[in-house]
Amino acid sequence: MPPAQPNSTERKYIPSVLTPLKDMKSVYDVVVIGTGYGGGVAALRSVEAGLTVCVLERGNEFLPGTFPEDNVQALKEARVRYNGKFSPGTNKNGLYSFEIFNNREYNSGMTVIQGNGVGGSSLINAGVVMAADPRVFQNDAWPSEVSTGSDPIQNYYSVVRNTLRANSLPTCDVLPKVSALEQLSAALKKQNPQCAINFARTDVAVSFAQRVHEDTHVTQSACSLCGNCTTGCNVGAKNTTNINYCARAKAHGAHIFAECEVSHLQPAPDGKGWLVIFKNENFRSDRMNVGTGPLLEKHQLWVRASYVFLAASCLGSTQILMRRWCHGFQGHGMPWSAHQKCPQAPSGSASRPDYHF
Repeated sequence: MPPAQPNSTERKYIPSVLTPLKDMKSVYDVVVIGTGYGGGVAALRSVEAGLTVCVLERGNEFLPGTFPEDNVQALKEARVRYNGKFSPGTNKNGLYSFEIFNNREYNSGMTVIQGNGVGGSSLINAGVVMAADPRVFQNDAWPSEVSTGSDPIQNYYSVVRNTLRANSLPTCDVLPKVSALEQLSAALKKQNPQCAINFARTDVAVSFAQRVHEDTHVTQSACSLCGNCTTGCNVGAKNTTNINYCARAKAHGAHIFAECEVSHLQPAPDGKGWLVIFKNENFRSDRMNVGTGPLLEKHQLWVRASYVFLAASCLGSTQILMRRWCHGFQGHGMPWSAHQKCPQAPSGSASRPDYHF
């Protein structure tokens, strides 16, 4: 279900980054799955390197004026899955994706909330921009390029902060919650001078003044301090990836497509590159320049690439890899024998609920 169209005065701020489905090619150098922070960066850097790039996003495109403004509208954008199965009546293309996992055997569970749209979770997070504690990277699990040195990725932090236009709330803006936190910090310090808690205004990816991006024709309005960062910015002030990384990638020639849910990957028949299997409910064979084949289910299509970036979040990327496993491919494209089935439990685990990937 596509979101409501914004009015004309709001739409001029953030132009669409989408490419019409009819313009999709059969082969690209790179396919990027996802349009959040990982996918946006991968798409932009790949196209800047002179490669042809296709970006596939599962959700819709949400422009200023299309985000929910009340609880009723928000409920209509809820995409809820319980142990991998959609809840009855849920909006499968909704902006707010709730993945609920419950293991009754161990009386444990987890709920993950993600953004489902062009821009990924940057559409519905608070936009906080903070560098990770250096101790995070002092782990042998990281490549040596990351785990060695005092701060090996500091230069990349600077690039990201600049692209996201990270800045702090101006001191002239006084908000009740900010004032309360500042007073709490002062009280704790007074009670215990050795307290390590210090108050600071965290940098956020929000524009507090009108800004024009010449390279992408994006004009942002100033933040209105409405507090709707986590439900979707209808003002156009939040620096989500669709107005920086994705917009710049499109300006350099990348093709970005929405409502394209990737099922799995499989090696190309000649062993060179990959076939990315995806679905688009609006597919019409006379409108798209992509191939179909006997192994594809209804509405499923494929696009071929030499390189594939999985940037569909920790859950989405893992599900795509698991489906690839279940379709008979593992390792470096080596097929299983025909009689093998998708495993019912990961190695080392006794059992698991009937999750659907």
